[in-house]
Amino acid sequence: MIIYIIIIIMMIITSKIIFKPSIKKLKALEANEKLEIITSEFPENIKMVEEILDIIENNKIKKEFVRPKVEIVEDTKTSLYIAVTNKILIADMKNNYARIQTIAHECIHSSQNKALIFFNFIISNINILFFLALVGLTLFRVIEMNILLVAVLTIMILTQFAVRIYLEVDAMKKARLLAEEYINKKIAGNDELNLTKEDKEKLLKGYDKINEEGIPFMIDYFLTTALVKILIYATIGVLLLKFT
Repeated sequence: MIIYIIIIIMMIITSKIIFKPSIKKLKALEANEKLEIITSEFPENIKMVEEILDIIENNKIKKEFVRPKVEIVEDTKTSLYIAVTNKILIADMKNNYARIQTIAHECIHSSQNKALIFFNFIISNINILFFLALVGLTLFRVIEMNILLVAVLTIMILTQFAVRIYLEVDAMKKARLLAEEYINKKIAGNDELNLTKEDKEKLLKGYDKINEEGIPFMIDYFLTTALVKILIYATIGVLLLKFT
């Protein structure tokens, strides 16, 4: 089991080396006054969501897409798609130049494979309960850590990671393309938008930078979170066995 713990630690270190996550670089992309001025030309968030959903609805070949409800939330900076209620919650992003891509991201989630979306929801909740139960029962000596339990925990957690990262990376990549389609459509159909081709290119270049830094950061974050849970349980088990 010591070797297994060392392997998990090496995987975490390798993830940092490969993906080179940088909170500093991501935070540097949070604000951009020039791009915020460009984005202010576009409609308010609630209207933007509906217009982007129109694009998805028109582009969908299959008729399985069910248009989600949309709600603006003032007390959070995080936008979210809730699969259970099929609702998109949009945060207050009036001065955020990334709001077009962010809104497109959540709209993409609402159009993704529903079976996969619900599987991710179910397995993530099962994993939370399973992890807490294993740690609690092991700490109170109700059960003893063994290879089988660690293997089951590892498979469940890494399965959740694989599904979650697929959904998120898929949404981030498609959101960039959907944002471009939306921008092109608004410019072509609305003479009131005072935007040039150069403005559009600057905005899209900003979105490319967000994905360039955000996708590796997100993969590393979810992978590290998954591996740390396995590491915590394995370490607790080894320490208890050693001092028993």
